[in-house]
Amino acid sequence: MAEIVQINACDITCEFEMEISKKIKEFWIGTSYPGTDKPQCSYEESYLEILGEVPILITAPHAVPHDRGEDKLKEQDDNTYLLVMEICKNTNGNGLIALKPLADPNKLSTSLRKINPPVWKGTKEVSFFLEAERVVKSRNIEFLLDIHGMADSYEDSAVVGTNGAKGKDLWADKLKAHLRQNGVKTSIDFTRTLVGKRHDFSGGDFVRNIFIPGLQVEIERTHRKCNDIQASTGWPKSYLAFYKSCFRKEMDLYKLEVFKQEQSRTNTDSSKWDTNLSQI
Repeated sequence: MAEIVQINACDITCEFEMEISKKIKEFWIGTSYPGTDKPQCSYEESYLEILGEVPILITAPHAVPHDRGEDKLKEQDDNTYLLVMEICKNTNGNGLIALKPLADPNKLSTSLRKINPPVWKGTKEVSFFLEAERVVKSRNIEFLLDIHGMADSYEDSAVVGTNGAKGKDLWADKLKAHLRQNGVKTSIDFTRTLVGKRHDFSGGDFVRNIFIPGLQVEIERTHRKCNDIQASTGWPKSYLAFYKSCFRKEMDLYKLEVFKQEQSRTNTDSSKWDTNLSQI
């Protein structure tokens, strides 16, 4: 059973973000970090679940080192957790962030290690995927955005992957446009290295297997700096614009319907409700 820490999107503060950051960085691996890259058979997963009113889910499964069944854990996508918190705070969306090393919901190697082999047989079995399914069902989530990090060695600063779009490919174009408007050079499904070699980022198992439409976004380190994220520049600002253009009308109608249902349950006259969506 995974440990779940919950917070309302509207209650996220800078102090809370610092607290989560300290907890996550205890497990980070790399030259400057104290964590271990030694894999385990299984993991005691821990997640931050952000509760919002708008039925969208933003995820960061690679906020910590993750296990793909290989001899070493794969390094974390640093600061993706902070992106998720800032986006949820700005859009009142739902979020799911890994707080401890975990089995990767995105990929399981075809050549598994011999020592401490993984107990899971596929990416649909891992805890993060199952927790995401629970959130989607319990909170009636309609769309998923899966946040990842890539190196600063590509022609583009962000890549929107459409493997899980399920008919929402047009939304990938809209997100690309908003990112570019905010100074983030963006492509769809692939980019090229600085020497011209193609690299695909179309989306992993997670967005492909989840049963709602979703996009995976890879974003380079330059646009994952803490100060830029918390100032709501670049990427968070772009996503807020994307949210408004793709979801605002639908979500305002959703809020209006919820309000009417609540009024009906309490036998309150709903005729006084101003249906001007701009005031919701």
